[in-house]
Amino acid sequence: VKARKKCCQYQCSCTRAEGKSGELFQSMKNENCTPISDYQGYNKPIYYLFDDLEYKIVNKLILNDKEEIKRILNSYIEKYFDIVDDKETWFNKMKDLSEEQGYAREVKAYKQEPEKYKGHVGDISTVVRVALTTKQNTPDLYEIMQVLGKQTVENRIKKFIDEN
Repeated sequence: VKARKKCCQYQCSCTRAEGKSGELFQSMKNENCTPISDYQGYNKPIYYLFDDLEYKIVNKLILNDKEEIKRILNSYIEKYFDIVDDKETWFNKMKDLSEEQGYAREVKAYKQEPEKYKGHVGDISTVVRVALTTKQNTPDLYEIMQVLGKQTVENRIKKFIDEN
């Protein structure tokens, strides 16, 4: 079992951990804590918050061009990624990256003139999301990155680039 970080906002000694079969559980030491399994709608482990993430799939991306994916991720790490950015600054940087790579900054612009762009900022975000989590749909990507931290984000993106 691999423990990751404190599980909640309380000043307690709870930890989140993942067992061998992939289930997520908490070690409860404070009556104020709510086990993850008690949250309505929770039915899958959030495996991407743990260190031993494996990259088995690139097929989840809308983009099929591996070289373009690598260009996007390299540019993101080299020019745009800064863990201390607030959410608004981070998203504006994602828009800047989108524009640099030939994607629309806004979904609305893409929908109005799809022939003018390769895609939109959501496609760029999806590339980063899959590189970090191996999933297309996750909770807020900015928040996930804040939980993972600078070193883990950089390591995962580099590993994704190297393995795909």
